[in-house]
Amino acid sequence: MDIPEGGIGFFDSGLGGLTVLSACLDGLGLPVCYYGDNARAPYGGLPEEKILAYAEEAFDAFSALRVRAAVIACNTVTAVCADRLREKYPFPVVGAEPAVRVAARRGGRIFVLVTPATAQSGRFLSLCGRVGREFPAARISVCPCPELAGWVERSVRTGEKIPLPSLLPSGKPDAVVLGCTHYVFLREEIGALYGCPVFDGNEGIARELFRILSSRRACGRPLAATRPSRPPLLTTAADGKGLSEGEVDGFSRKAAEREELCFRFGEKTGKGEEEKEKNIRSRIFCEIGQKRGKKGDFSEIFFLGSGKTVNKSAYEQMFVGKKRGMGGETGSKIPKS
Repeated sequence: MDIPEGGIGFFDSGLGGLTVLSACLDGLGLPVCYYGDNARAPYGGLPEEKILAYAEEAFDAFSALRVRAAVIACNTVTAVCADRLREKYPFPVVGAEPAVRVAARRGGRIFVLVTPATAQSGRFLSLCGRVGREFPAARISVCPCPELAGWVERSVRTGEKIPLPSLLPSGKPDAVVLGCTHYVFLREEIGALYGCPVFDGNEGIARELFRILSSRRACGRPLAATRPSRPPLLTTAADGKGLSEGEVDGFSRKAAEREELCFRFGEKTGKGEEEKEKNIRSRIFCEIGQKRGKKGDFSEIFFLGSGKTVNKSAYEQMFVGKKRGMGGETGSKIPKS
């Protein structure tokens, strides 16, 4: 089964980007490839060059599939290497930035919860500096949470309870900003712990993605990325060898034929398992009582990377069930202490 070209790529180190994917799906009407690198998650404690190398593996796959745009559904990757990814690849790249400005408008003490890599990045510190000058009544505290993203990954896979209070900074902020997409799964619990509003950047990511797609339509440019003058070499984690030009052109066919690279909603995934509906967006609309959208509003979802199985399962369990979506309900199925 071929993976369609001309879709949208989403990349995260693991499960956190599923919250971004959910925020972006409504009305997208394009095939989606979600590349999750769960085997090497979390990225927050890794050196910058390693984060870049891992991100390039995913973006090489997106380039071979000629995506129309790619979303870095990871605050750490955005902070560390978004600019370098934009320079290298021919398609628009949407990054994930914490909603610091939105929270700062309220004034008061703002906790920005981030990974260590994000906390050390010049891009993120520059954002906080600009916002601090723009809203002097806001006191921004950058709070690295070294273990929190890893706990989210483990909890989703194993059901292990998260000792949330021990993983978060103490204090009484007036607002909290979630600076890692993994943390969005814990939005309700973090808000209850601190007793204040909690902000994340996922809706901002969705707005920017649709702005870029609309702009490309308005300017008369084709949405599908044009073939680069030199096809990129797709590096696989398995053997580290680059693919030839012909292999790059046939990547979608090869990927579909290799079970370890992708799953697709609508397939039978095991003996005795009921066949899932082919159109996941239709299923979401039906279950949460919304009107069925237009045919072009629905998106097929393909999962790539080392975390394809766990991400597929987590998406089905957390975002395709009754009223499971973004906002306060996200993450209600993750056990906490």
